[in-house]
Amino acid sequence: SAFKFERIITDAPCRDRRAWSAIRVPTLVLANRRDPIHPYEYGEILAALIPGAELRELTPKSISLEQHNAEVRRALDAFLTRFPGRTP
Repeated sequence: SAFKFERIITDAPCRDRRAWSAIRVPTLVLANRRDPIHPYEYGEILAALIPGAELRELTPKSISLEQHNAEVRRALDAFLTRFPGRTP
């Protein structure tokens, strides 16, 4: 409903995009091109504004939930195993 959609917009954890550039931790942004709530372009913006962030495009759940979940696991595993002392 329109109410829920408006609530999602106002419930954003950080609406000030300038603050994103202050993030100084490794960041992995996962996005797909069929998410009606978090458009792929939003992921591109996040990845561009967070220094060193990586953007990975995922298969949408609506196409294949199994493939989507496998891609999430692979992306997280690859991302996390790069940090010493961390295992997925």
